[in-house]
Amino acid sequence: IKKSWASIFSLELMEKIIDQSLSLEDLSISIIIQKQILSTKSGILNNRLDNYEINACFGLINPILSNQIDPDSYVIDKNTLKIIDKRIKRQEFHEVLDINISSILDRSLSEDKKIEQKLNDFEILKIAELSKKIESSLSRQDVEFAIEGSNIFVIQVKQSKDLDEDKTYLEETDKKDFGKVPLID
Repeated sequence: IKKSWASIFSLELMEKIIDQSLSLEDLSISIIIQKQILSTKSGILNNRLDNYEINACFGLINPILSNQIDPDSYVIDKNTLKIIDKRIKRQEFHEVLDINISSILDRSLSEDKKIEQKLNDFEILKIAELSKKIESSLSRQDVEFAIEGSNIFVIQVKQSKDLDEDKTYLEETDKKDFGKVPLID
């Protein structure tokens, strides 16, 4: 961390400061610290016009993103936050990070686990609630998540792929002030 903060005094940056006639008070630096989530479950919430669709799997999300597995699918009504559909799919393996060898491995699931529902109702609704909070600040976003123990982590937020379905929504979104983003617990 000290080295990161000290990087503001690199030769390259000092030259830019001099060239642009800046002072040190004009500079700011931030450090992003990432944590590898050892997720037991993960997925993506697709934010649709009237509902949320969650696709989830055991382990890391890579098999969903690369279409290696057919994930569970849960549909939640946006207005009532009630689960309106569940489709449980068989999952043969899951990806895990082996911290001893710093490598991602495919592991077979037990017969019982292969047919188990990936997310429980509490997790499904918590992820939908998180998405609703994000949407109130950033517009309609798809949310990638990971679950480690009882903690749900938002891994990535990106603009929903199907925003062009609703031109009225886009017009309202354009009028929003994105300068201040409230803290989401």
